[in-house]
Amino acid sequence: MITSPEILTKVRTFGVFKYPVDKIVLLLNILPEQTGDFLEEFENKSSALRRHYEQGVVMGEHNISIALMKKAEEGDVFAVQQLEDLIENRAVDNLRKELFGV
Repeated sequence: MITSPEILTKVRTFGVFKYPVDKIVLLLNILPEQTGDFLEEFENKSSALRRHYEQGVVMGEHNISIALMKKAEEGDVFAVQQLEDLIENRAVDNLRKELFGV
């Protein structure tokens, strides 16, 4: 039940919007007696459930980058600045993860 294709697809979609796990539990209408198993599976970074969530997060970030890039190419100065900020923040986040694991 927890890793059915339907659930995994929904979890990926929730990842796009970076929903926290407590909201995901509510949205999926996970029964109270299954919540512990779901949370355990979600916390396991190598589980299919967690991988689908992380894929969603990356897909959401990618979609935002593409939309900003298109607007920047059209001459939207605000989009250019946002894209530059996004790229810089991503580089800082990547370096922080590489150096400190967070």
